[in-house]
Amino acid sequence: MRKVLTTGGALENYPLSPAIETDQHVIVSGTVAFDEQTGHRLAAVDTIQAETKWCLEMIEKLLGLAGCSLRDVVRTTVYLSDRDYYAAMNEAYSEYWDPGEFPTRATLVVGLVSDCRVEIDAIAAKP
Repeated sequence: MRKVLTTGGALENYPLSPAIETDQHVIVSGTVAFDEQTGHRLAAVDTIQAETKWCLEMIEKLLGLAGCSLRDVVRTTVYLSDRDYYAAMNEAYSEYWDPGEFPTRATLVVGLVSDCRVEIDAIAAKP
């Protein structure tokens, strides 16, 4: 089975799927707090913590469409536009899992779309 999952957001206009559900996994594309109308980061995400939370909440919504949650995530990749955001991103990121239950993760410093500061993708194992 291969099923595209979408929330009807900005990614609809790009050549990618927001998430793909298979028999065993849900793979979520990189999520960014991007406002397609303005071409910039969403105004409401004024801190790196808020932007990180926005990304994780979007991942959670997409996972929910397949009956999964963040507890099912086994791998994330976090892309930061600046190394100085690492501690603040970690602070927000750590709120979404219990200690000892974090998924595996890679964190990279890269150039991102528009003025977004963080992008996060995820892979979840279906329960």
